[in-house]
Amino acid sequence: MTEFETKYAKAVEKLIEAGIPRRAYDPPFNIILRRLGLEIRPVHFMTFWQIVTVQGTTFGAMWGLLMWTFLWRYNDMGIPEAILGSLFAGLLFGTVMAVVVKRKSDKAGLLTWGEL
Repeated sequence: MTEFETKYAKAVEKLIEAGIPRRAYDPPFNIILRRLGLEIRPVHFMTFWQIVTVQGTTFGAMWGLLMWTFLWRYNDMGIPEAILGSLFAGLLFGTVMAVVVKRKSDKAGLLTWGEL
């Protein structure tokens, strides 16, 4: 096992002990990234800005694509406005998720990734 795999196993063990469900600490996009070979930590062991980046990028891209497909292109919205709207939505969602996850991590008394 690599160092990452060892830490990941310890992190999952701590999350299970804390009663945090798998879907909360391991969202589908993270599973896909890990299967592609990236070393993605469980959400509760990411830094604040890692959560903002990963969750915000995922949400912003999906939301922007759906909005463009079903609404914006019919309302004559330009591509620059659509991109800015998607970036703002992603940043807002990522920040809210980071605050929620960090509060839950603190409440559960979880260690940091470096302390595992």
